[in-house]
Order: sequence, then C-alpha cells, then structure tokens
Amino acid sequence: MKKNVLLYVASFAFLHLTTAHAQTLVKNMSGASGNVYAVYKKGNAYYIGGDFTYVGLNTGYAALTKTNNDYPNMDFPRFNGQIYALIPDGSGGQLHIDFLLLTGRGLLVVDYRDVEGVVFGGEHMREWAVMNGSERSTFLNPLEPLYDRIAAVRLLAGEAPVDGRIVFTSRSKFPKGRPPRVMRLDLLEAEYPAALPGSAHPAERYRAAWDQLVAQAEPSPLGRN
Repeated sequence: MKKNVLLYVASFAFLHLTTAHAQTLVKNMSGASGNVYAVYKKGNAYYIGGDFTYVGLNTGYAALTKTNNDYPNMDFPRFNGQIYALIPDGSGGQLHIDFLLLTGRGLLVVDYRDVEGVVFGGEHMREWAVMNGSERSTFLNPLEPLYDRIAAVRLLAGEAPVDGRIVFTSRSKFPKGRPPRVMRLDLLEAEYPAALPGSAHPAERYRAAWDQLVAQAEPSPLGRN
C-alpha cells in the first residue's frame, strides 16, 4: 500500500468553508496567491489579473500528497483555518490530531485515511486488512487511538459535546460494512452540515469551548504517514 503524506494538520470550523482571498475558478484549476480582480475567458483559456504573485493549485491550509508524487489530491477538503496538530493528553504528554472540526453538533475529531482498495475491519480486530488487486496490506485498528483523542479533547472542551470519526476517501470500499465511527469523506458534510445562507451557524454555541481548546493546541513538527 502506498504511503500518504499529510503535509499539514488543520483546525477548522465548518462555518468557514471558503477563503476570502485566493479564488479558484474550478476545483482542479490553478488559484492565485492574492486577490483576483479581472477574469477573461477565451476558448479553453482563462486570463486573470490582480494583486497576486503566484498561480498554482489552490489547496488552502491543508494538502494531501503521495511520497512518490507531489501533486496534491484535489478531492481533499479545503480548510482556511490556522494549522494546529498537538493537544495535551491530560497526563503530561501530547496527542497528534489530524483534524478538529467545530460543528453544529459540537467538536469532531477526524482521523483521515486515504486507502485504496477493499478494507476489512471491525471494532475489536487488532489489525484491519486492505486488498487492492493482488496486493494485501494491514494497518492497526485506528479506533483505539481515536478514542484516546476524543477523551483528550473532552478534557479541554468543558461541556461541549465531543465525538470522532475515521474518515476514508471514496477509494476505500467496505463490502462487509463499515465499523462504528467510520464513514466516507463525501458523507461528512451531510452528517455535519453548514449553516443555511443568512442564518447563524449552530456551531457558534460551542465557540467558547473551541477557543479554549485552540489556545492549548500547538503546531505539530510531524505529519502522519
């Protein structure tokens, strides 16, 4: 199984789904490093102008690449929040968190997995297996570390609800069914929806807990393979 490199680890609130600056015309098109003030389309080409100095794929504050290819996975969700990765574990140490989301249902710890193939796993299995054609690989059950991260966040979140999910991309298939707290990336926003236009986001009720937790988070020197 090819290793994935998570370049950054982000803290993100679902109520902030877009960036106010570098604009992207279509998902896999290049974006600008500053404001775009003019766009002209001729044939299959776009001419853009503004106060930017760089044009490239606009990934936001987080990106997922392969160890053998630095082209970012543009299906990876966009984040426009500050990068955080480590939180206190309550015992004098620290825990790495892939993503911590502020949602209308509370705080959500996300362990992101981009695994290609058919996945066989269960809540009480020590290892989960992946079959990708003739190749077979395994990885340790990710649920126990997720439970540890949820517990650590709860210590910092006060009365705010805290839950967690192992999120796989659509490249992963679970023919025997998905274990508890496991879901596909494309279903994440449906379970934790954004606010309706013109309405206050319900996540704001947990803003104080979010700010308290963010104040204790630190940038991580390491990504997760």
